[in-house]
Amino acid sequence: MPQITEEQAEALEKLIDTHGLGTVVEAIALICGEKGEHLRTNWQDAAAAKEWDKNSQRLFKVAAQLE
Repeated sequence: MPQITEEQAEALEKLIDTHGLGTVVEAIALICGEKGEHLRTNWQDAAAAKEWDKNSQRLFKVAAQLE
């Protein structure tokens, strides 16, 4: 089991049940992109931002396949 609490797992399951897996993965992709932008803008950490951007792009591809 991932290192999240049972309560967090239940909340995630509820989101998936309500909105669908593709939508939840797309939301995570958006969050990853925002984290990348935050690192780039506020911390000038281009390397870390690039990794978050890559993860965002990967998750958008997965989300599209799930819909």
